[in-house]
Amino acid sequence: MAWARDEAGRLRRAIDRDLDRFVLVFDTEVTGLGYGDLLHMLGVARFVVAHDVRTEFVFVEPGADWSGRSDAASDVDELLDDFIGIVSALLDPEVGRARRVSPDDLPSVLEGHGRTHVLFEDFVRDRRPFFRDCANVFNVLMAEADGGVVDRTLFSPAEFEPHRPSGFDIGPYVSWQCRYSRLGIDEGRRATSDEFIAGYEYLQRRFPDHRILVVSDESGCRHYRDLVGELDIDDVAFSKPESPGFLSDAALVMASDFFFWFRAGGMCIIPFFSRLPYEALGPVMNEMMWDEERLTPWQEPTQTFIELEKHQFVADRTLDVALIGSRWDGQPNRFMSDGRGDRGVRP
Repeated sequence: MAWARDEAGRLRRAIDRDLDRFVLVFDTEVTGLGYGDLLHMLGVARFVVAHDVRTEFVFVEPGADWSGRSDAASDVDELLDDFIGIVSALLDPEVGRARRVSPDDLPSVLEGHGRTHVLFEDFVRDRRPFFRDCANVFNVLMAEADGGVVDRTLFSPAEFEPHRPSGFDIGPYVSWQCRYSRLGIDEGRRATSDEFIAGYEYLQRRFPDHRILVVSDESGCRHYRDLVGELDIDDVAFSKPESPGFLSDAALVMASDFFFWFRAGGMCIIPFFSRLPYEALGPVMNEMMWDEERLTPWQEPTQTFIELEKHQFVADRTLDVALIGSRWDGQPNRFMSDGRGDRGVRP
C-alpha cells in the first residue's frame, strides 16, 4: 500500500499544480489483459477527468515478439479494440480520450507538453508492470477526495443506459455475474452446481419479486443455461444472446436492483466502483481490503464484500458457500409500487 500512497500523493500534487495533461499507459507487453485490470486503471483516469484535466488513456500494441504468434496477436488486437471502446464510452469525451500506439511511438507520447503527469512514469518508461497497484492507488485517491469528485468518478446507471440492449425487458431483476472459461483458465472461479443452487436459493429468498439474470459471455451463458436445465430451474434469465458484449452486459448489471458475485470475473469492478447495492464473495487479487469489512472507502451499508481465500488454497468450498447471505438481515426486498425495485435499503 505504501507504493500506492506515494503514487496517489504525486498525482494529487500534480492536480493541485494545475495539471495540463494526464497520461495513463496500458502496455500489453506487461499488463494483465483482463477486464478487471482495465477497469482499475480506468477508475484512476475517471478520477483525473473529474478534476477537468485532459486525460489520455494510451494502449501500447504488441511488439515484434508477437509476430510468430498470429492467433495470439489477433486476439490481443481484437481485445484492444474492445478495451478502447469501453474506455471511450466511460470517459467524458470533452477531456478524455483513448488511443493505441506502437511500442516505437511510446516515447513520443510521454514527452511533456506543458504540465504533464504520467502515472507510474518510471515503470512506464522501463516497461515494467504497475497495473497491480492501480486499485490501491484509486482507493487512496478516493478516500481523500471531496464528495463531488467521488460522485463524478463513480459509475452511474445513466451513463450505461445508451448501451443497454434494446427491447430487453424482464421486469424487476437482480443480476448475477457468473464466470466460465472455455479455455479452462482459472476454473476455480466457475460456480459449481452446489454453489449455483445456493446462490439461486439465496437470491430467491431475498428478492422474491425479482427475476434473476445471469450475466456472462456466450460460453458462460451456454454453460449455465445447461446447468439450470439439469437442476430443473426454469425462471432464470440470461444476458446472451440479447447482449452483444461487455458494455451491454455492464448496462444490464447497472440497471438491476442488486448485483451478486461469487468468485467470478472482472465485471464486478463496475458495481464495486458505483453506488449499486451488491453482495460479493471472493478473494482480493491485486487490491488490498480498505478495512476489515470494506473493499473500498466509499463502500456503503447496502454493499457487502466478504473476503475469501483464493480458490487454489481452499480444500472445502462448502465453507465459502455457507457465507452467502451471512450479512443479510433476513428481510426480503420487495418490488416497490412505484415501479422501482427496492435497491437494498437494508444491508
